[in-house]
Amino acid sequence: MDNLMWDVILGREFLIEHKSVIFDFGGPKCPLNLNSLDVLKGIAPVRLFEHLTPDCKPVASKSRNFSPSDRAFIATQTAQLVRDGIIEPSTSLWRAQVVVVNNSNHKKRLCIDYSQTINKFTLLDAYPLPCMQTVGNSVAQYNWFSSLDLKSAYHQVPILPEERLFTAFEANCQLYQFTCIPFGLKNAVPCFQRVVNEIISKYNCKGTYAYLDDITVCGWTRAEHDENLKCFLNAAERCNITFKEKKCTYATDSIKLLGYNISNGMLQPDPDRVKPLLELPVPNIGK
Repeated sequence: MDNLMWDVILGREFLIEHKSVIFDFGGPKCPLNLNSLDVLKGIAPVRLFEHLTPDCKPVASKSRNFSPSDRAFIATQTAQLVRDGIIEPSTSLWRAQVVVVNNSNHKKRLCIDYSQTINKFTLLDAYPLPCMQTVGNSVAQYNWFSSLDLKSAYHQVPILPEERLFTAFEANCQLYQFTCIPFGLKNAVPCFQRVVNEIISKYNCKGTYAYLDDITVCGWTRAEHDENLKCFLNAAERCNITFKEKKCTYATDSIKLLGYNISNGMLQPDPDRVKPLLELPVPNIGK
């Protein structure tokens, strides 16, 4: 008998909703459990450009000149982004421009200037960021904490294939577009916060608080903390979320969070943040 073998693809939403899939063959022996079934992992692609202005039309911003050292830096960075699958070649009608900036450590960083392209036509997503003081007060109720920092956080969230053209940019006379959320888009922040909140809610991660890519997992006792941490780490594994381990702290009784020092149920200003204010010189107003 032909055509009895069919491939079955189970989507992310299906796998989240159901613990197992059972096939009844009617045989005489006991059920056989298979642990080698490959399942799809990762975060489902998000929509970034659902609300655009009525006059939205493609803009190809003017090319910019760069020094030889900056061109070499741009080439290195774009090549790495292509290898990592973060960007891909584009045939879009949109074209933003790259910007090479130096951070406080005099280290170069590649940014995209969307101010003259898609950001001009994007309506602001009203999804709110958590109130820092509210997050601090909530965390301060607990006794044990773990602080997790996501690695290249936005780049872990894919965007819909049909929306990638809006993120197109020029780099060394080549056109690329992002496959995931790029930094610099108007709605990148609320979109990312929504994704993280949905993961915490979907997997019922208790004692877990997120402010963008800063995740804090808490517990009244060490055992409760460990259980809550295990739950979130399992959720992160299901979603293929990775962390910047050098910036992660596990199972501590004090923590620095959003400008606060939290320990022993107390919420206090972080001295390192307050120090510049305390050291400001007294204004000298001449007569």
